[in-house]
Amino acid sequence: MNEQFLAEAQAAAQVADAIYQAADILTKLRMKPDRDMAFERIETIRLQIISGQIVLTQENLSEMCGIRAEISAAADTQSRLIALGKLATTLGKHLVC
Repeated sequence: MNEQFLAEAQAAAQVADAIYQAADILTKLRMKPDRDMAFERIETIRLQIISGQIVLTQENLSEMCGIRAEISAAADTQSRLIALGKLATTLGKHLVC
């Protein structure tokens, strides 16, 4: 389950990164904080999974799959920003402090 969650999170972040790379400069400025945070949190979660600090559930995986689909389907800048924010926030709630 943990590996599937990470794969979904990474795929969502990569879709967001592709959108970021194609965006104009103003959109990039708005997207960058959440985009960077998502990638950082993915790596932190990966390390915490390896060390046995995190065990994710099917519910967590389903939520991440939904966010990935939302990012992929986002048609305008505002919906992309919202979806990217959800990705960063959802990843953050799985971190062990």
